[in-house]
Amino acid sequence: MWWQLSAPSRVLLDLGPIKIYWYGLFVVAGIVLALVVILKVAAQKKYDLDKVFNLLFYVIIFGLIGARVWEVVGYSWTYFKTEPWAILK
Repeated sequence: MWWQLSAPSRVLLDLGPIKIYWYGLFVVAGIVLALVVILKVAAQKKYDLDKVFNLLFYVIIFGLIGARVWEVVGYSWTYFKTEPWAILK
């Protein structure tokens, strides 16, 4: 019926072998927004921007790894304990 909405697609763009998901877009947007805010605050407080960029690299990498660990352990452990190789996907 006209008042029933269908579930939105998980895929933002489908470029053949490459698929861009909405989740990925929001993760990248959050990282970019955080970078803008951090760099603005660092410039106001006159921090060394080279050190800030070096720190940001590690913060992003370990933040993504930590988010994956949280998802595996906190939400889907029953699935991943039977399919351990799926953790890397």
